[in-house]
This record gives sequence, structure tokens and C-alpha cells, in this order.
Amino acid sequence: MTDSSDRAALGATATLVDEKALMALAEGHHTRTARAWGTREAGGHLVKVYAIEAPGRTVGEADLGPALRLAADQLALGRRAGALGLAIEGDVR
Repeated sequence: MTDSSDRAALGATATLVDEKALMALAEGHHTRTARAWGTREAGGHLVKVYAIEAPGRTVGEADLGPALRLAADQLALGRRAGALGLAIEGDVR
């Protein structure tokens, strides 16, 4: 927790966090299963593939193809933009 003197020392670019909203987000957190799917090629890159599953949802082999195509497209853009990493989340179907 920062006090007003800490905020002043940080300068005008400091962003304050809505503590109530952050606590509400933390209270709504639920455990997710993470499974490793090994390494694959996507857009000329070797990527480590993980599935993070929400309660009641599973990720199967059929979901990997669309996700890897999205990853390949994103990684191709990243070379021009100088990006170093990638994450694809959500329903890719």
C-alpha cells in the first residue's frame, strides 16, 4: 500500500490501483487445470503448448490446430513489431 508521499515520489505517470476492484477479482478466482501439450512448430517458431482449462471445460487435440494457426499469425507479426512472447487464450473455435 502506498501513501500520498510515495505517490508523489512516483510522479505523474503513476497509476493507482482500484483496491476494491482488485479484491473482487481475487475473490472470484478459481483454480484452473494446466496441461502441457509438448512442443510444436508455429510460423517457423518452436513453441511450448499449454492448455489452461476453466472449470467445466476441457481442451482436446482438435483445439490445438486452430490455436497454433492463431499463434503462427501472431508470431509472424511479432517479428516486425519486435515482440518476444505470445499467449492465446479463450475459445479458438
